[in-house]
Amino acid sequence: MQDHLLPQESRFKSFYSREISVDIAEKYPISTIFDRTKIDKITVSTSLKGSAFSKKRIPQQFLALFLLTSQKPKVTLARKANANLKIREGMPTGLMTTLRGEAMFLFLDKLINTALPSIRHFEGLSFSDQHKNSNTISFVIRESTSFLEFNEEFEMFNSIGSVSISITFPKRTSFKEALSLVTAFQFPHLD
Repeated sequence: MQDHLLPQESRFKSFYSREISVDIAEKYPISTIFDRTKIDKITVSTSLKGSAFSKKRIPQQFLALFLLTSQKPKVTLARKANANLKIREGMPTGLMTTLRGEAMFLFLDKLINTALPSIRHFEGLSFSDQHKNSNTISFVIRESTSFLEFNEEFEMFNSIGSVSISITFPKRTSFKEALSLVTAFQFPHLD
């Protein structure tokens, strides 16, 4: 196979492997290379909540999530019926995709360098006490138009709603280690 046809390693992945993992290993000593602090996966999801709940919005959200992550999303189904929300068991309630490896680092680069800075009045993310006992950092981007992929076709994607993002670390990772990893990636946060 020719070398120029192989995908290039993302700059975030190379930055992590060359600099961040070494710095964090010095801060938090590890016994084996497998114990190093890393990001396991990033989950990106949207929901069909609200008064505009409609199966007609699924193709629009499917395309939006595909453009955002470059990965085919999965339709999530309701586990229980809810009469107040007019949802029956097995009814589609949203879409989600899980990113790992190269796709995860490419999305993280896009999120940190383009999406978060383009949110109006954005000062940074606040990681509350709920994250301190968990191996996941979650947040919601309410302005989906902050992603460049949606700006060109604003009429098509203006009703996407919020995008939920969860960054998951291995179980053994402490909150301090996770926060130092996120800080090393220059993630804008208030803490």
